[in-house]
Parts: sequence; structure tokens; C-alpha cells
Amino acid sequence: MVIDISDNIVSKRKASENSFPSKTIDISSSDKEEDFYDIKEEKIVSSSSKRPFEDQDADKLEDLLERERELSEQIEKLRDEIKQIEKDMGIEDIEPKDEENFRAPEYCVPIKANVMDFEWDKLASACQFDAILMDPPWQLASQAPTRGVAIAYQQLPDVCIESLPIAKLQNEGGFLFIWVINNKFSKALELFNLWGYTFVDDITWVKQTVNRRMAKGHGYYLQHAKETCLVGVKKRSGVVSEYQYNSSVHHPKYPSKTQPESEYQNEFTDSDDIYEPYNLQYNIGSDVIFSERRGQSQKPEELYEMIEQFIPGGRYLEIFGRKNNLRDYWVTIGNEL
Repeated sequence: MVIDISDNIVSKRKASENSFPSKTIDISSSDKEEDFYDIKEEKIVSSSSKRPFEDQDADKLEDLLERERELSEQIEKLRDEIKQIEKDMGIEDIEPKDEENFRAPEYCVPIKANVMDFEWDKLASACQFDAILMDPPWQLASQAPTRGVAIAYQQLPDVCIESLPIAKLQNEGGFLFIWVINNKFSKALELFNLWGYTFVDDITWVKQTVNRRMAKGHGYYLQHAKETCLVGVKKRSGVVSEYQYNSSVHHPKYPSKTQPESEYQNEFTDSDDIYEPYNLQYNIGSDVIFSERRGQSQKPEELYEMIEQFIPGGRYLEIFGRKNNLRDYWVTIGNEL
């Protein structure tokens, strides 16, 4: 019995091993080793592949930064070249002055006010001026008169400029200087007649660059390289009687003139309704000024010097003035002071 049982056990074990041959093959050790190495290699590849990608990104970023630096240098060089070309052409941008370091001349009289509602009657009662200089903010003819150039000031229509009581501010023989733009010549001559003046002369300012070349600016049809100032003399018939000789400010009397007594009236006579100031100096300066262009709307100092030589020791008034126009012994009125 024992032998039979053992034989049966052995025979059954063999039969069981022979009945499942495929399972033994499917889970063989060689397949397990291959799967293990595949998983291990995948982990190694996945873990090691992160570092090359990180290195590639860092290299790419460094290349981009280097490219940015190169482009910045090229842009800066191009800007310098553009500035040099603009200087040579006379259209360089004007750098604004440092407002914090600005100091007004010691003996100037600045009055910050809107000229449209200023108390002109009080000023006229206090002083009658020998010379008045105006640079009106003329209203331009079209919406794009300078073809893209920004105008950094508020413009006034002609009717507002006409309403200024200029006639009250001068007695006969006073001089009025008005800067005009191209399309306002005829209007300025109308203002001379309206305010009681006779047109007598004009002054041309030829703009120059720092290199003494002609400074061509923007215009509508042609490039502009000059500006014009018209000169008028107050007629006796244009004097407002209320303010005639009404002045608490007096200028010194000069002992002699540059021309003989017979020529005091220049080309005018009493019948021409013009009486020129006692201090008037003749045949001085020139009607053409060659001067470097500065900030927008900033006029040449040579004109101020000419007026002071023309009427030495006079009473001077500037209307629509700015900080850069302030000058000793001048009264300057404007809303940008």
C-alpha cells in the first residue's frame, strides 16, 4: 500500500507538471529579466533626459540675452546716427532746459496771467511802454499744418488776439513788434491798423544749427528756415486819450542822438501823424538776424538786444512770454511763466 501510494503521488506530480507547460514558459525567468531591464532603462532614460533639456533651455536663454544686447547696441548706434543726420540737416530736437535749476533774471518783471482776462487797464494806467513785443499763438490754417510736428502750446483764434487792448498800452511813437507765421501776414497788418499803428519795417530771423548751417524746419509746402517779425509805430490818432502821457514810469533822457536834429523824424513828418520817442536811435542793427535755433517758440536774443539799442533805457513789454524769454528790465506777461 505504501508503495502504491507513493507511486500514485509521483505519477500525479508528473501529470500536473505535464498539464501546465505553457504557464511555465510564459513566466520564465528570461522574460522577467527583460521586463525588469526595460523598466530600469526607461527610468534611467527618463531621469537622465531631464538634464540635457535643462541645459538646452539655459543655452537658448543665454543666446537670446546675448542677441538682445547686440540689438540694443545696434539701436543705440542708429539713434546716434539719426541725431547726427538731424543736426546736419538742421532739424535736431531741442532738449528742454532743466526746470528745477531755472533762475529768472534779477531785474525782470514776470507776470503769470491769462492775457485774455488780464487787468490791462491797471497796467496801462501805471505805465505807457516804448516797445511792445508779441509772439501770438496764431491759430494754424489746417488740422495738420506742419505734417505731424507737435505744437506744444494752445492756439488762439484771430478774434481773441484782436480783442487785446494794445492801443491802451502805448502813446504815439511807441513801437510794436509782432512775430507772424506765413498765413497771418495780412492779418497782422490789419491788427496794426485796428490798434492805431503804421507798418514801417520787418525783421527776418534766419535759423541756424549749432554748426552754423541753415536750420530747415517743417512746413506745409516748403521747409521753413526763417521767421518774420513785423514792426509798427503808434500814430497820434491811435492813442487812447484816457491813457495819454499817463505813466508813473519814466526812462532816462539821453543828451544826444546819433543823427542831427533835422533828421529826428526819420522819413516821417508831422503830417504823417507819427511822433517818435526822444530816445530813439537810428540806423542800428540789421533787419536780418542769423541766430541758432533753440526751443520751440523761443525767439533769438538778438531781437531783444536790438530793441534795447533802438530805444535805450526804454520801457519794454512782452506779451505771450515764456520763462526762456525773461529779461532784465522787461515786463513779461504770459500763462507759461
